[in-house]
Amino acid sequence: MRIDTNLHRRTIRQDKFSEIFIKTLCLLVIFSVGFCFAYSVVGPRVLNPSDLTWLQGDPATGYLGWLFFRQEDHLTLPLGFSHALGYPLGEPISYLDSTPLIATFFWFFREVLPQDFQYHGIYFVICCIMQYYFGFRICRRIATGNVAFGLVGGLFFLSAPAFVARSSGHFALASHWLILATLDCFMADDQCKPLHKIAYTSIVCFVSGGINPYITLMALMLILGSYASDMFQPEINRSILSGKRIRAVVGAALAVSVATLSLTLFGFIRPGDAGQYAGQGYGMFSMNLLSPIDPGNTGSILFKTQPTKIGQTEGFNYFGCGILLMCLSALARRPSIMMRLRSRKAIIGCIIFSLSFLLALSLVATAGNWVLYDIKVSDWIFTRLSAFRASGRLFWPGYYLAMTCIIIACHDAFERSLLIVVTSFVIIQLADVNMLGSAIRNQWSIVQSAGLSQDPSWHNLGRSHRNLVVVPPWQCVAQQGPGANDGWWLFGKLAGDQRMTVNSFYAGRTSPAQISYFCEDQKRQIEREGFQQNSAYVLSIDQAALVVAQAPAHHRCRLLDTVILCTEEKNNPGVDNNIFQKIPSLPLDRVIRFSKNDTESKQIIGTGLSLPEEWGRWMTGPESSMVFKLESLTQAVTVHISVTPFLPLDRTQRLIAKVKDRSLGSWKFSQSSQDDVVFDLRPEDAGDNGIVILEFETPDAVSPYELGLSGDSRKVGIGLIDMKMSYQ
Repeated sequence: MRIDTNLHRRTIRQDKFSEIFIKTLCLLVIFSVGFCFAYSVVGPRVLNPSDLTWLQGDPATGYLGWLFFRQEDHLTLPLGFSHALGYPLGEPISYLDSTPLIATFFWFFREVLPQDFQYHGIYFVICCIMQYYFGFRICRRIATGNVAFGLVGGLFFLSAPAFVARSSGHFALASHWLILATLDCFMADDQCKPLHKIAYTSIVCFVSGGINPYITLMALMLILGSYASDMFQPEINRSILSGKRIRAVVGAALAVSVATLSLTLFGFIRPGDAGQYAGQGYGMFSMNLLSPIDPGNTGSILFKTQPTKIGQTEGFNYFGCGILLMCLSALARRPSIMMRLRSRKAIIGCIIFSLSFLLALSLVATAGNWVLYDIKVSDWIFTRLSAFRASGRLFWPGYYLAMTCIIIACHDAFERSLLIVVTSFVIIQLADVNMLGSAIRNQWSIVQSAGLSQDPSWHNLGRSHRNLVVVPPWQCVAQQGPGANDGWWLFGKLAGDQRMTVNSFYAGRTSPAQISYFCEDQKRQIEREGFQQNSAYVLSIDQAALVVAQAPAHHRCRLLDTVILCTEEKNNPGVDNNIFQKIPSLPLDRVIRFSKNDTESKQIIGTGLSLPEEWGRWMTGPESSMVFKLESLTQAVTVHISVTPFLPLDRTQRLIAKVKDRSLGSWKFSQSSQDDVVFDLRPEDAGDNGIVILEFETPDAVSPYELGLSGDSRKVGIGLIDMKMSYQ
């Protein structure tokens, strides 16, 4: 009896040792495969935390958010807030793709981290490992604990094209593992203890709320579906107040509360009007019905690129050849597996799939280049839907639900040769996805960050200036401002490296208060008070009028790297002549067209003017200007400007013109047709070097977005078609 007892104990110890050994081995495999996969997709440059030379686009904005946040002396709410970025208002880094939860973690180690440090690569490795881990858990659960099937099947989730595609720039959105974590919980309802489940889902909601609001919403969809499944189990007490139903309601309410708290804590939700979260492009950045079989521009070993609308790359939801062929094979072998969709949990899953599918399609559903429907809704509904403007991403819960169902179908259809069949389809999937991975790896291997010249004037700014003021800042005019499309990066990194403040930044969402201050109030303040001490100014050539009008008393302004740099030089203030040489001389007695196809339209510079379009240019905002030279202005000239007013919904538009505070006239338009604005310029209206600064006010300018006509948020009032100046 004693021998039997000892043998039994020894057997138990051996079983425990074997279990621990298998778990440890699985974790090592998952870690190794996840790391190798990340390396194969993004390459060594991205994974090197000290390499900043590849930063462009969204990874660059994310780095700038971290660069400014790490310089904060102490944490403030929301977490990830920087007082120096978007100065003087400050800016939470949440909408800069900086992954504020990760940034907050590294903030505690900011003093020991190298000066050049980015965590995008580190986080992508974590995402790959966690993606494989939860894919392994889901597949092992399908196969009732089969570890080999879990390791092989988990590769489908790791190599999911929708996940891999995020490594081309949106590393925060590569957090698909949080969706899989909630999917794993959804599948384990019957095995998870209620209190453990409530704690688990709350943690997932908190983590996702510190990473990205899209991921948070999608995780919540599966979590609420899981609790709904709990509430409608047939075996529980029919009473509404049964213990399990109460726990399900409490769990769901707590999940929503924790997600909301986390999003607020990390700056994704800001107090005030919810309309500030609306963004342009809703309906354009949607999912196309052909996206599940559309491999995109990188191609596929089987499928061709499908025709889609412009902008629908954000709705990239290709399943991959391996998954699609496995689905067809399983259905062909055993069509009866479709009956499993009648189960309670499958019905809840179908509801989640349908909801994510419809949200991804948006209110404008398309199949190829065909528009299936275009639903008109109230401004209130449209504004809130526009908060998730890239709606094509919202299919990811349905995407992974469908993938899981296909793996379940394969498991049921090929029980005897399951591992061989699944391995074959995994090989096909990996070969197919390799085309996408190769394109991303090649992208990161050759891309180079934009940079300023090595002129000492740039790299010594921080020694004598505390603030860097960009006029106009990038968030107001985008590619039309200093530095063009790279302006937010060039001057943001310059300021961050030298521990200066900066007013210019690129964020996914910009609040109305920020737009009002940076795009209107700040410029008026500069015009009224002049250049401030302890501040350096970077202006576009279009802003030469501001430099001329200021006649800076403490600053020296000069042309440098295609922009105007004004630095504090009390002993040598003034304006270099090279600035005046960049202001174009406009001819008399010739029609100058504002359309983009007219070469002379490129000569016209000024503020508050849109980029040239086929017909002309819009005056944007309540104020705009045109700057040019008339060096031979010896007598009065008559100026004819052909305009077209923006008059939707029976509105009226006003135009007020002046030069050197002298009124040139005012006009009111009530009909949407081409009209003429005529006024005179006198010789005294031209300043030094023959420079004329025409100033316009359009007090009734309004954006099509405000009127619910389109997603265009530019405030437009008067359109410029052509102009002619001639002697009287």
